[in-house]
Amino acid sequence: MLHAAETVHYVRNPEYTYLNAARQIRSLIDADPRGNHLVLSISGSNLALMTGLPAICDDFGTMALDQRVAAYKPGWFITWNLVEDDKMDALAPLYKLTRVAEYPALDDPERNLLIVYRLDPKPATPAPTKKKTRRRPQFMATSLRDGEAKVSLDDE
Repeated sequence: MLHAAETVHYVRNPEYTYLNAARQIRSLIDADPRGNHLVLSISGSNLALMTGLPAICDDFGTMALDQRVAAYKPGWFITWNLVEDDKMDALAPLYKLTRVAEYPALDDPERNLLIVYRLDPKPATPAPTKKKTRRRPQFMATSLRDGEAKVSLDDE
């Protein structure tokens, strides 16, 4: 009886925490003045279906993650619970991750907190310039010895 009552309660009063989180993420991204709405996330396809935000997956694809990040230049990174090392390795050279929001979304311990990071591009570091060294001109010297011509470069 107790389980039946709980089931009826959930049917009558459903909680859509993941949907609520997706809607709040959409509002957050839409309010950003930069205008880059592309999301990088393992759950990007779900977010794209629920919100209409463009998304790419951070785990699956034909390109390595660092190549995908460089090619598509996402503006947001959304992850579950923490940023994994391989994701940070791909993002850190190009972006500074700024944590802007977190939403409790599911009851799975591995996926219970949805964390939103804004990807702020790092300033481009100029390539090191080679110090130009000035070469001294070399003079060509010729000499005739024993009927044979000898050519050499003289540094003076």
